[in-house]
Amino acid sequence: MSDSRNQEVFKNLMPGFIELETSTYCNRRCSWCPNSKYKRSQLRNFISFNLFMKIINDLKEINYDGQLALHNYNEPLLDPNLYKYLGIIKTKLPKAKVVLFTNGDYFEKIVLKKLEKNGVFSICISLHDAIGKDNYKEVLFNNLKKIGKEDYRLKDVSDVFGRKYKIDSSGMQIIYYVPNPKMMTSRGGIIKNLEKSNKNIFCFLPFSSSAIDYRGNMKICCEVYPENNLHKKIGLIGNLKKKSFSDLWFSNKYNLLRKSFLSNNIKNRLCLKCLRNNNNIHHKKISEWKKFLKTKLLKHDQKHTN
Repeated sequence: MSDSRNQEVFKNLMPGFIELETSTYCNRRCSWCPNSKYKRSQLRNFISFNLFMKIINDLKEINYDGQLALHNYNEPLLDPNLYKYLGIIKTKLPKAKVVLFTNGDYFEKIVLKKLEKNGVFSICISLHDAIGKDNYKEVLFNNLKKIGKEDYRLKDVSDVFGRKYKIDSSGMQIIYYVPNPKMMTSRGGIIKNLEKSNKNIFCFLPFSSSAIDYRGNMKICCEVYPENNLHKKIGLIGNLKKKSFSDLWFSNKYNLLRKSFLSNNIKNRLCLKCLRNNNNIHHKKISEWKKFLKTKLLKHDQKHTN
């Protein structure tokens, strides 16, 4: 396989979505989130600046141009370094699309202006207070008033994951989201009342997205919560302080997990506990992974997979 072909294959297999958690703090303790079971979200742990820069430089090396979200199990708008990080990403990863997922409690006019100025592509506001309620439009309207957009025309972009309404503001997408409880997962068995039995669902996450916690741990997926002992033991791929993003993404450990998914022979206990229906992810990426994992890599490629 030629060098140019290698580069094309690896680029096609890179995740289209990366979650980089810059802090642990969250002002809410939602019942469907592991933060309701652990004290982690009450602690103000932050990613170190050096680690943040190392990860961003790793992504620069691969010319990352997918979506980059500065969150996981935290409220990103409460990170005092948020705008500093957004400025760095804008400079070093100009093609990346920065997205934020927030509970909206701190989303107001001045915040909107700062996010627009720093080139944020999209912000998704979860209307937690509207879940399972008939007055969700009232909750939505109150949130629109906070940013002075109550007169905007909303575009309905709802899907199986919940009600979604989108507006555009100075080139930035604003999406208000009322999650569908039926589509919530047990977070790898942590939230017991959300455990379901859907044997025919295929999980796309290890093939299409990457999740990194504030310590620099690359996780199997965004559902992993390292404060849980089982998750910490079998849910981590490696640490980005020691290896590059590409090395971990194409590591043997991760590839073996992917092969188990493709052969329907999953043995990872965390994955067996968790269900994730991500049929909105492109199936094309799965066919590319199948070809890649079936191919016997040349010695030249081994540095990308070890």
